[in-house]
Amino acid sequence: MGLDHLPSGYASLDASRPWVVYWITHSLELLGEGVGEPARAEYGARVVAFLGKCRAPGGGYGGGPQQLPHLAPTYAAVLALLTVGTPAAYASIDRAGLYAFFLRMKAPSGGFRMHEDGEVDVRATYTALCVATLLNMCTEELKAGAAAYVLACQSYEGGFGGEPCNEAHGGYVFCAYASLVLLGAQLFADVSAFEEWLANRQMEVPSPNPKPKTLRSLTRTRTLTLEVEGGFQGRPNKLVDSCYSFWQGGAAALLEQGYLNGDRLGLWDDAYWLTDVADEGGGGAPRFTPDVSLPCVQLDLQRDPDAGREAERSGALPPPPPAAA
Repeated sequence: MGLDHLPSGYASLDASRPWVVYWITHSLELLGEGVGEPARAEYGARVVAFLGKCRAPGGGYGGGPQQLPHLAPTYAAVLALLTVGTPAAYASIDRAGLYAFFLRMKAPSGGFRMHEDGEVDVRATYTALCVATLLNMCTEELKAGAAAYVLACQSYEGGFGGEPCNEAHGGYVFCAYASLVLLGAQLFADVSAFEEWLANRQMEVPSPNPKPKTLRSLTRTRTLTLEVEGGFQGRPNKLVDSCYSFWQGGAAALLEQGYLNGDRLGLWDDAYWLTDVADEGGGGAPRFTPDVSLPCVQLDLQRDPDAGREAERSGALPPPPPAAA
């Protein structure tokens, strides 16, 4: 398995090693082969030990051992440890150090920067808020000004850019809207424009065997009769792939649950497009070279969205770490 050995091409991801660990552990969890299970306890212990080497002395995680702390690998490392879900995995997280790191990354604009002297954008803001929420330490101090910063990133198109005045883009869209959900501020966005922008990112092509698709917003409803390609593009005039299908699909799921009260956006099921991708080796799109990140997002797209909530209601999931003092 990938936790034992990866091809030499992955050497280029030396600064993203917690991400590789997360993609693999999360994929295994989705397949029912989680490394936190007793039968695979050795792998879980190795994940905890390795990520401990990536932990920076002043809080946060670097992209590898002895690398500077960065919010992106911090997000991946913490999610991987929570996926392992053992007491040792929880205990390895330095929550006080993480909180201090988040405060250092807090920018005067209300957003967060990715690393010391790094860029301030919605990726950093989302990763900080998400990890802080998961660890029960998303305080008012951390949240101050964050909603205003994210709302300033909504573009005239309806989507969200990485920073204010940037073009709307799929990955940033998810990070921005998910941040607003975590902050309870999603209704302050222009949700009607966002809904229409998001629905129009699912691609289709003319066909002699058309299928109807209804695009609905708060102000109008229109039905297009087109052949479904199914996947999502990241922004206009780009190709579809499974990565952007994950980000855009995740944003659509948040929109449906938090704003439309469970109503559907009128999107097509992209499962058959994902089947085409899987049949050709698991790349980002048909005919693309596979890697360990893409099966992770493809599996996430195909899982039952109620499975985790059902397990939570039944008490099957481990309890969260204790609240910050």
